[in-house]
Amino acid sequence: MMEGWGLPGEACRGDRSRGAPTILSVSVLLVSMLTLLAAGCRKPLDKYFTSDGNVVAGKVLELSGGRLLLADSTSVMVPQGPARLMLRSGASYYGQVRIEDDRVFVDCPAGDRSFPLELASVVSWADESVDHVVVDIPACAGWLNSHVAVEEGDLISLAAGGSTSALGEMYGPEGSEAMSGTASLVPEAMIGRLVLRIGQDGPVLSVGRDWSRESPADGELFLAVNSPVSGSDGVYTVSIMISRQRQDGSGPVALYIAKR
Repeated sequence: MMEGWGLPGEACRGDRSRGAPTILSVSVLLVSMLTLLAAGCRKPLDKYFTSDGNVVAGKVLELSGGRLLLADSTSVMVPQGPARLMLRSGASYYGQVRIEDDRVFVDCPAGDRSFPLELASVVSWADESVDHVVVDIPACAGWLNSHVAVEEGDLISLAAGGSTSALGEMYGPEGSEAMSGTASLVPEAMIGRLVLRIGQDGPVLSVGRDWSRESPADGELFLAVNSPVSGSDGVYTVSIMISRQRQDGSGPVALYIAKR
């Protein structure tokens, strides 16, 4: 392998004055490659959406007492009222939410709950502006209308589980690493993957196991398993949470927890 870089093959034989620049060049090249790899391996950041539409990004260290503290020492004021926590499994809990020591805690009326932060997906404040529904999406059904309507600017959060089969293979909501081909609903997406569109004729969005995004348009959410309708089997159970615009005209307030 190293000979492909000129080490320690023919270029290093004989005159050392000729070999030294080769070694130096390789060292610089390797350092550059490692720097690029490190940049490419940076983990995604948590994102806090404020009511006026701004986004604060960073790694969450603590959430308590109406204050959100990030790893870069940024401190942001957040609503002090109860919030809805949605886990990546699709389960949701309503109560006073706090985060510390890489765990999230919810003071629920039925009792306190706590989970590793890596299991959390979204914290959304003001329960009256949050809709949460669970729907089943059979692989053999094609596009299904969830009858969940959104408006542009609403925050959509999806979490899916279950398994489906198509073409003799089993899949989860992330789908396969292979492209689906012309037999599937969306040929350019992965086979078996959960897909979404807003409105019956809206552009297709690739969702997978969990997905959060601001709605780009008005319309109802249509969901499907990206596999051939004929011969496919199984069901994905999808938890949908919508954080809506508030009555006073302000935007939704939510904290999106990045995958750990």
